Amino acid sequence: LIDGIKLLPFLLITYIIMEYIEHKMGHKSKELIKKSDKFGPIIGGILGIFPQCGFSVSATNLYAGRVITLGTLIAVYLSTSDEMLPIFISEAVSPIIILKILGITILAILGLIIFLLLVVLFVPIRYDIKASKYEKVYANITVHWILHIITARFLMDEGKDFYIKVFGIKIYPKKQKVKSENAVKDENTVETKASDSKEDTIGHEEDMKMPRKVLEASDTCNEALSEESKTVTLLTENPDNDRTDDSKTDDDTRKTKKSIIDLIREKVAGIRAKILNVRNKIIDIINRIKSLFTDIGAKVSHFADMLKDESNRKSIKYLWECVKDLVKALMPKKHKIYVLYGKDDPAKLADIIGYVAVLKAYTNINLEFVPDFTQDVLEADARLKGKITLFFVCLLAYRIYKNKDVRRFLNNFTK
Repeated sequence: LIDGIKLLPFLLITYIIMEYIEHKMGHKSKELIKKSDKFGPIIGGILGIFPQCGFSVSATNLYAGRVITLGTLIAVYLSTSDEMLPIFISEAVSPIIILKILGITILAILGLIIFLLLVVLFVPIRYDIKASKYEKVYANITVHWILHIITARFLMDEGKDFYIKVFGIKIYPKKQKVKSENAVKDENTVETKASDSKEDTIGHEEDMKMPRKVLEASDTCNEALSEESKTVTLLTENPDNDRTDDSKTDDDTRKTKKSIIDLIREKVAGIRAKILNVRNKIIDIINRIKSLFTDIGAKVSHFADMLKDESNRKSIKYLWECVKDLVKALMPKKHKIYVLYGKDDPAKLADIIGYVAVLKAYTNINLEFVPDFTQDVLEADARLKGKITLFFVCLLAYRIYKNKDVRRFLNNFTK
């Protein structure tokens, strides 16, 4: 069952191709495929190298439709079959022929590997930059490699967008799962039900609390009346209550004074703790800045000591030359830049025109600079195209790695 499921994609693709050839491509395309019968066995043998029996099934269907020849079908059978060697041995095939077939197979695999390696190393990574500035800023930067198999793009128009695609499939950023409308509706209904249930419970609790509040109010009123009656009786029974009341009020004032003083002390202690905390943080930041500057000073002094060595100076010079070679390789091979610049001050605009002339003379840049002496304006349009190969980058990295002075300099610099 599992093998049958694995074969389904190959069979589906084969039948789709056959139907397309039969109904759309017509008689001429069939004749064209039949004319390539000399190369059919070679192509079939290379395809059969991959360990899948689906190729043999596909080849059978193509042969049944008279699209490929019998030789191509046999080549696919022999290259995909695990019993090729036993069949040859049982038929007493010459060992030289067997070795030739195995050698051709191995050479085909090696050739395919070498071809892929050459493609990776020598097919350039290309970039295309389009930018403009008129009423708004626009930028479109595209980097692609190997017939747009790998593509990265940055677009800045009304918003910003960046993505990376491999075989047309976006791998970065990954798509976020968007909730369906039914799921959103279900969540909204659940939230509304929960809010309604909460409101019902709150209303029920408030209804239950109402009689309790009435009872509590009546109890407090009764307590207040009983206390007033007690005070009246005490006043009638004890005429010396005025003196005791005066002493109680003195004690109460003393207690309130003490509580206020304690509260002030607590506030002062809290403010003092906060001030000390801020002071400690400031001291910590100052110490960190001091340690940072000391580290920078130590590194600068270490680098200055390294520059006294002749081999280190040669290493820096060699690295600088490598960086210039890399920048030169990355420079655009085709470019065109248009700039419209205007300023009310003619003297400043004349200076800028002179700078642009010097830049064009020393860099051979394709720059069209249009001055405007009537208004302050800045408009620009640029198109840049360039490329670089991984072979050049690998070669440059190998040159840096093989230089002993550079390796020693980098090891000492990282210490």
